[in-house]
Amino acid sequence: MSESLSTRTPTPIEEFQKKVVERLRDDIRDLLPDAVLQQLVTRAVEEEFFKERRVPRPYGADDLKASWFVEAIAKEAAPLVAKAVAGFLAERAELVDRAIHTFLTDEALTILIAARLTDKLDLALTAVVNQMRQAR
Repeated sequence: MSESLSTRTPTPIEEFQKKVVERLRDDIRDLLPDAVLQQLVTRAVEEEFFKERRVPRPYGADDLKASWFVEAIAKEAAPLVAKAVAGFLAERAELVDRAIHTFLTDEALTILIAARLTDKLDLALTAVVNQMRQAR
């Protein structure tokens, strides 16, 4: 018959491991008073939840991302903000209409169209120059 785990005598190594674990537990308890432990927890929470995060990129400088807390709040607040903005705009529909009509003059539309065309031409010329360089 096989011995039951509860009635089995621990090996010397198991006894040693048990004593080390108990001693470490007691030493840590003595070395970390409540105030120090609280400071460690506070610092860890602040760094993990509220500090900007660096995200490594394959090349160049790392990207900085908002803290986890800010991202979580922004995600949860987005529908509330959208609803508040929609309500604000609905209450001031006439003001918004006037602002849109004032902005969409012939001059403003011409500037918007010119800017868009410039972007498209820039992309097309860049592609042609790149093809010419590769053809060499």
